[in-house]
Amino acid sequence: MKNRAILVFMIVLILLSGCKAQKSSGDTSTPVPQGDVTPQPHSGSETVQVSDKAYSGAPEITVADSVAYLFCEQKGNELYAACEYKNTSNAPCTVTGITYVLDISGKEMTVKSVQPASKYCIILPGESFYHAMWKTYTCMETDTIQVKSVSVTCEKTKDEPFIISADDLYIVQNYPAFSSISGTLHGADENVALNQIGVGMYDKSGKLIGVWFFTEPAELAAGKDKHFITHLRSLPIEGLAENTVEMKATGFGFNTK
Repeated sequence: MKNRAILVFMIVLILLSGCKAQKSSGDTSTPVPQGDVTPQPHSGSETVQVSDKAYSGAPEITVADSVAYLFCEQKGNELYAACEYKNTSNAPCTVTGITYVLDISGKEMTVKSVQPASKYCIILPGESFYHAMWKTYTCMETDTIQVKSVSVTCEKTKDEPFIISADDLYIVQNYPAFSSISGTLHGADENVALNQIGVGMYDKSGKLIGVWFFTEPAELAAGKDKHFITHLRSLPIEGLAENTVEMKATGFGFNTK
């Protein structure tokens, strides 16, 4: 009798062990490793650093649109030309020069210019920016002007830009003199003492009407917003405010010693 009880007890233990093993084999969860763990890309709040290998090839800038005017009533800023350009390569770059070939009343004129504060104006792959230039030119009211071509030269850089964005853009005509643009600037990732903002104005067909540059004189604190108003006194384009249906703005900040 005693031997039979021991045998029954052993059979029960074997059956219980089998049930436990079956339950474990159905648990497919992966244990979390302890100690050093290799972080996965884009996980949590991890800052992903872009390696030099991600930026390959030579830099290339493509001109998206351009425009030119003659402001014969102005003294010293009669000839105006502007363009929107885009980094169509896979390398960040700075613009070293812009060349406009213009047709003025049937005569060709080449004007070379530079991007202001170009060493800080870093254009990332896929990003766009603006250029505008004014030049003294003796013109007549009957003169006509159009852009024949625009070429942009650039060079590769490893520096990181301090990008400043702008929105809530609004343009009004201050009769009878000039237009004004207001909006909100959003500071870069770091405090910047100096800055440059470019605004592109477009008509209902998406054609570039004009480009305006300005600086906000006060220091822009990191990540902070700041309202601005800029007056377009040197850009007397007829019907500018009335014909502008879209505006785009971008900028950069920098510090100098």
